Amino acid sequence: MVWNDAAYGAEVNLYGLQGLARGPMLIPEADFAALAGGVGAEGVVVRTPADLDRLEAWAAEPEESRRFLVLDCRISGDVIAPYQEEIIRVDS
Repeated sequence: MVWNDAAYGAEVNLYGLQGLARGPMLIPEADFAALAGGVGAEGVVVRTPADLDRLEAWAAEPEESRRFLVLDCRISGDVIAPYQEEIIRVDS
């Protein structure tokens, strides 16, 4: 499983909210699912809980015949974890 937020998330949350330019804190989105396919594994981009249906089906397949599965979990930059909100409150 790869957690893919295409950013330096903590920096975006802390410094971006203070008004600094977010551009330098962003990273071009990498396609880890495609990379998995390039090395013989199966890659699945996960943006919603429904995208995890493939994981359930994969887990039901016989281990000896299923390919390695990479979940490329895309993280929303719009959601800020409560612990991160506390850090922002203290550091701001």
